[in-house]
Amino acid sequence: MIAAIASAADAPPALQIRQKTLKNGLRIVAAEDRSRPVINLQVWYHVGSKDEKPGRTGFAHLFEHLMFRGSKNVGPEEHMRLVRQAGGDVIGLDWRIDIGEARERLGDGVAVQGNLDPAALLAPLAVIEEKVRRLLARAGNRPGHIFNLGHGVHKETPVEHVAFLVEAVHRLSRRPLPAPAGE
Repeated sequence: MIAAIASAADAPPALQIRQKTLKNGLRIVAAEDRSRPVINLQVWYHVGSKDEKPGRTGFAHLFEHLMFRGSKNVGPEEHMRLVRQAGGDVIGLDWRIDIGEARERLGDGVAVQGNLDPAALLAPLAVIEEKVRRLLARAGNRPGHIFNLGHGVHKETPVEHVAFLVEAVHRLSRRPLPAPAGE
């Protein structure tokens, strides 16, 4: 019913997917949608868990983190600077990147998303709370921080620890609302 109420102008256009393979084997997949002023860039490696064999696991995870450690042409942690130069105004951070240093490097006007180590959710609740407190302190008490795990939730994580994390983030990051104008 609600979908029927939305106007045709609110519906995204049908996506036209284009693909090209570069000489180095890199495959580019593009789906352009000019109806919104947003760009989403994703880098995928074909070494995910679907491709893993017993005794040879974790390669997708490894390659993802190697990307942030640099390459022949891009220095360590330089990806966020390149994304910023290309106009990115929300940058996702891996949990190993210090959020305070990243915010300093990126400057104002850039939101950052990250970056608690997911393994922290396997610790006792008091440890989780302290890690949240430290991360929020490093992020600074300024707008533009989207708190999330730096890399998904481990399947062994107790659900009550995830619920505690959400509550702790809300409680520890709560700021007083500004007074209404004229008061």
